[in-house]
Amino acid sequence: MLTLSQRTEGAEKIINTLALNPEDIVLFALADLNARYDEQETVLVATKENLFISDGKQTKTYALTDLQKPTIEEKIGTCALVAEYQGKKRVLATMTNSRKQECRLFVKYLHMQMDKGEITVDEKDFRQEQFCPKCHRRYPDPNRKVCPDCMDKASIVGRFLTLAKKFKGQIALALAAMAITSVLGIVSPYLSTSFFYDQVLDIRGTFYGDLLFVVTLMLTTQIVTILLTMFSDIITAKVSAKIIYDLKCTIFDSIRRLSMRFFTGRQTGGLMTQINSDSNGIYWFFVNGFPTFFSSIIQVVAVFILMMAIDIPLAIVSLLPLPFYLYAVARVIKHQRWLHARSYARNRSMNSVLSDSLNGVRVVKAFAREKEETHRFNHYSEQASEMTKKITYYHNTRFPGLNLLIYLSTLIVWSVGGWMAMKGQITYGTLMVFISYVGILNGPMFSFVNMSDAFTRCVNGMQRLFEIADASPDVLESEHPVAMPEIRGEVEFRNVDFSYEKGRKTLEGISFKIEAGHSLGIVGHSGAGKSTLANLLIRLYDVDSGGIYIDGMNVKDMAFEDLRRCVSIVSQETYLFAGTVLENIAYANPEASKEDVIHAARIAGAHDFIMRLPNGYQTKIGFGYQDLSGGERQRVSIARAILKNPKILILDEATAAMDTATERTIQEALERLSENRTTIMIAHRLSTLRNADSLIVIEKGKMPETGTHVELLKQKGIYYRLYQLQLSALKNIGVEE
Repeated sequence: MLTLSQRTEGAEKIINTLALNPEDIVLFALADLNARYDEQETVLVATKENLFISDGKQTKTYALTDLQKPTIEEKIGTCALVAEYQGKKRVLATMTNSRKQECRLFVKYLHMQMDKGEITVDEKDFRQEQFCPKCHRRYPDPNRKVCPDCMDKASIVGRFLTLAKKFKGQIALALAAMAITSVLGIVSPYLSTSFFYDQVLDIRGTFYGDLLFVVTLMLTTQIVTILLTMFSDIITAKVSAKIIYDLKCTIFDSIRRLSMRFFTGRQTGGLMTQINSDSNGIYWFFVNGFPTFFSSIIQVVAVFILMMAIDIPLAIVSLLPLPFYLYAVARVIKHQRWLHARSYARNRSMNSVLSDSLNGVRVVKAFAREKEETHRFNHYSEQASEMTKKITYYHNTRFPGLNLLIYLSTLIVWSVGGWMAMKGQITYGTLMVFISYVGILNGPMFSFVNMSDAFTRCVNGMQRLFEIADASPDVLESEHPVAMPEIRGEVEFRNVDFSYEKGRKTLEGISFKIEAGHSLGIVGHSGAGKSTLANLLIRLYDVDSGGIYIDGMNVKDMAFEDLRRCVSIVSQETYLFAGTVLENIAYANPEASKEDVIHAARIAGAHDFIMRLPNGYQTKIGFGYQDLSGGERQRVSIARAILKNPKILILDEATAAMDTATERTIQEALERLSENRTTIMIAHRLSTLRNADSLIVIEKGKMPETGTHVELLKQKGIYYRLYQLQLSALKNIGVEE
């Protein structure tokens, strides 16, 4: 069967209602709308003879011999699967655009089935992002292009173990302790069964009647086992914690290096889940799972050797259920990987929704959307819960059967060994030790099944974390960056093109030049691309074509440290870290003295309100501490930029959150600050840009106008119309310019 969509739990239920033999299904896809264009999972299932369209409540069956010209028709925001059936054109199924590609493939292969009577997969169709190119399954998490069945798990584990190289001495000690513990675990049953019955209780035994010695030996063995177990557990916990610490540092360092595109495509809740949840899952596997696995392997090998030494035929007979058991375990583990991948995707979606709701709580309350947000969270929480229940159901129905299968070996030994003991071929003590060893052999087998769940989570977690570590930044520093410790501040854009998304240009053909120490005002409607110019200058993104130059040097060739040091930006969206006011301002220059911080705060007009805070500059802000108003936060942000003392200053709506009086005060301070400094000012309030040395107008990503304030007014173009609109608005509220 060629599966073009993820087989959800709801889809599985619908397929079951069709009462089809799974081997007869040749093609499957999933639509997401019903005939009334309401949201509803609808399965598209094709056999060699029929096409079935079902939403669980209503099923329509179409004979392929009567079906003609099936195709996907695009509508506004939706699509429809249409075909001629019995001489009439009919809408067979409807779907949103998110399902369009899958349904197009469904139609393509449906044509192939109708025309040739068989389906031949075209590999080119599965080089797209939503399908695994190897097995053609849809990825369980569309945000991660990883197939749980096809990923190379051995290389992932091997790569993780390279982090443990520097702890190889401690690991060797822990493994040695585990090995000794495993051997003692085999010796203990021997002492308490065969040795005790045949050598201590039997009058012919070597240690007949020497109970105290044997009991002391058994106690000593148990104490040594406990001590070695504690020793290995302590080392394992310490080493695992250090390895996970190194892994988290590696991941965070990778995140630090990544470009803005990486973060704009991901939600905070999802990233937090990856770093925290996955790291903890790996840690607990190596603390609890790996020691058990290692000890179990040693026990299995040692016990089997001993069983062969005691009685070869009985040992071989006891292993008869093993091949069937291993086959069943392999099937269970394979399906577990898929279940856990889907479960993780749903939990990450739930965490992302929770993060969005908490971060946007002010907006939620302002628009009285608490019920809707609760409903949205409940929806994702229910999906995650359903997946958890499905995994639990799978475990509870498969694991008991596996346990019963391996328990058959014990029954075989009791039957065959009991018959041999009655015939005098083996002693009763030998039978008991054999039974004990079969129990020891079965114990690891049981644990392998239980551990497969933890191992699956661990490998999936490793893969997700290495996915972040391997992510390549879009903006890279030059291999041989040019150091520019001192710059004059000349800025030039030469025919710059840029797109956030392919095929949709944000900026096109932008060219302008700012002499060192001069100022430039950038004007335009919201979304025109003004802030993008600032982002490109400091290389948060790279241009698609053209170039940006500082003092004649392409910013792509400059060292990141020099570029970010010489340019400072004050954005409309301010962010303050959890800490004191002093620490937030000094963030731009940690070596600055308190006097320097106060001086910068005075210039930004922040000193007076800071001194009115409970502890002045030592007042803690953010995360449950003192809250600041929007204007206060922006003034702290401006002070931070001033303290950096850059040669190029970017003010991106820097005074948008301030009242008119405060704005004028800060504008005067910024004018003084701008002396001998290249300043780029982005503002909607055109009155703040009148004194700029030159102005440019950005409209739909292009630059149709440039000149001074007076020159642009004389042109009576876009700038003139914007200025007149703002002038009228100010007059209406009694403000004269």
